[in-house]
Amino acid sequence: MSIDENLAVSRHLSVIYADDLRQEIDGKITIIGMYQSQMLVESFPVTLPKLAVFITAVTPVAQPFGKVSLQILKDDYVLQGLDLDLANEEAVGPSTIQEGVGTREFNIATIISPLQLDGPCNLRVRWHTELGIISGRPLMIKAASNGSAQ
Repeated sequence: MSIDENLAVSRHLSVIYADDLRQEIDGKITIIGMYQSQMLVESFPVTLPKLAVFITAVTPVAQPFGKVSLQILKDDYVLQGLDLDLANEEAVGPSTIQEGVGTREFNIATIISPLQLDGPCNLRVRWHTELGIISGRPLMIKAASNGSAQ
């Protein structure tokens, strides 16, 4: 395989956790306070006024999404769930073709407000499809060891 060959496009899920999301007049989304792999809080229990989650699900054009189920979980507890029928092309939006590879994507933004946390936990997103589950990256929430929370 040469270095310039495209890798096969597969279904995948991108998840951004942030303090807030704002829809701008020009259609852009502003992400406020994005977390990387972890969120540090001063101590538990803690109530977050809000947590924004921006999710992008991508699939090859040749393998469109049909009926899907989205879950946002705190450990094994479902915080939010949504069933969608994405068989209709307009529901997913236009396809993108880059270097001969066509994909379709579906974006969803949601706010969890308030979010009560009794102890350290992991937040994660699962996208249930007819072919199986696609998981997004988790957000680990824990107490700051030196008392300085981010």
